[in-house]
Amino acid sequence: MSIEKAFTTGQVSRYCQVSRATVLKWIRQDYLQAYTIPGGYHRVPRSSLLCFMQEYQMPVPSEVEASWGETSLDEAALDEAARSEDRSTETRAFLVPSPTA
Repeated sequence: MSIEKAFTTGQVSRYCQVSRATVLKWIRQDYLQAYTIPGGYHRVPRSSLLCFMQEYQMPVPSEVEASWGETSLDEAALDEAARSEDRSTETRAFLVPSPTA
């Protein structure tokens, strides 16, 4: 089984040379197609990013072109690493469970 590679908002912001807030604005305004994963993080499918960059005449980085197509589930570890990168730069609140007696 294979799945399409998806990029984090941080990766998209670097590829498009804009802020992460701009990427989120594009997603909210439906300029850029994305989906939300548990935890509220967005992922942009490779096909959506490539179409978006071509439509708006942005230079397509080799990392996006080279990763075009289907990928195996073995890349799930890479997605997890990218997800942890998103977590390290975003403000989060933590709930601490109360001790049970």
